[in-house]
Amino acid sequence: MKWTNLFMSNHDHWDKVGLWGSALGCEKAIMKAIIDFFQKFLNRWKEDNSAVEEYQKYNILSDLYKYLLELRLCVSDSSASSAMTNFDALENTLKNHRSTKSYAAVIEIRQVWPTADVQTRENKCLKLWELFSNDFGDIEVTETPSFEVRGIGDWLRFIYKTTYYILRWRWGSTRNFLYECEGVKIPELKEKEIVSLIDAGLAINTAYPLILHPARNVKLILSFDFSSGDPFETLRKTAEYCKINGIKFPDIGDFTKEEKDKPKDCYIFRGNGLTVMHFPLLNKVNCQDKINKYRDMFKTFKMSYTGEEIDTLLSLAKKNVTNVQKKIVDEIKRTVASSS
Repeated sequence: MKWTNLFMSNHDHWDKVGLWGSALGCEKAIMKAIIDFFQKFLNRWKEDNSAVEEYQKYNILSDLYKYLLELRLCVSDSSASSAMTNFDALENTLKNHRSTKSYAAVIEIRQVWPTADVQTRENKCLKLWELFSNDFGDIEVTETPSFEVRGIGDWLRFIYKTTYYILRWRWGSTRNFLYECEGVKIPELKEKEIVSLIDAGLAINTAYPLILHPARNVKLILSFDFSSGDPFETLRKTAEYCKINGIKFPDIGDFTKEEKDKPKDCYIFRGNGLTVMHFPLLNKVNCQDKINKYRDMFKTFKMSYTGEEIDTLLSLAKKNVTNVQKKIVDEIKRTVASSS
C-alpha cells in the first residue's frame, strides 16, 4: 500500500497530509516487467492443465500469446535479429496448423518486419493477436473487443484482455506538462511530450520521494506499511534514495532477521530534523504467534477473500493504529514543541 501520512510545518500552523505517488519510468522496461510476470502466469497455467484434453488448444494459444508479447518488445529495435527468434518460435508452434490464417500471417509479417517502421510493427502485432484469438481461442474478435468469450471463461478472458492491452499499450502514459518548459534543470523531465509512469510500488513502494523535498518542510512521517515481504524494505530503499540524491533522512540502522520475521508494532527514527514512525501491519503485538499464517493468508496477489478473512484483515489494521495511538500522540506533541 502506497500511503504515507506526514505533518508539515507551514509557518504558524501545521498541516496533516496523505500522499501516494508514481515515478518516472522507461516504457520498454515497464512493459518487459509486466510481460515477464504475465508469462510466468501462462507457464504455470499450462503446467497445471497440460494433461487436460479440452485445454490443449488453449495451451497453443497461451504459447502464441507468449511469443507475440516477446515480439512486441522488439518493435523499436533497429536490428531484426531478436524478432526473428520469436518468429521462429511462432512458426514452430504453428507447424501442425499450416492451413490457418495465423500461420500465413506469421510468414507474411516476418518478411516485412525488417523494413517496417515502429507503428507498422505495432499494428502487425495486433493483427497477429486477432488471428490467434480467432483460430485458437473460440474468440470472435471485433473492431472494439467486448471480451466476451466462449469455452473456459474467466482464464481465457483474462489472458485475452491482458495481451490485448499490453499490445495496444496505454498504461502509465501521460502528457508531460513540463515538455519544452524553460527553467527545468533536469533534461529528462522536459525532453519527451509523452512520459511513462510507474506505480510507486515498483520503485520504493511508498511516496517518500514526494514528501522529502526541502520546500515541504516535513517534520514527522507516519508510515503504515502493509507491504508483503520484508517490512523494512521501504525504509531501506528510501534511505538509499536519499543518500544518492543528497536528501536528509534519519539513520535507520540495520535490521536483524528476527526483526524482519517478527517486527515490533512501532519503530521511531529521529535525525536530520525529521522523525519517521514506521508501523508494520503484521507484527508480534497484533498477530502474536500468527505472523507467518497471516502473511500467507494476505499475499499481494491473492485475488479473493472470504468474509471471515476480510474481518480479520480489518481487525489487524485497526489494531495497527489503536495499539500505538499513545506513541503517535506523544510524538506529535514532541515534534510540535521542538518546532515552536
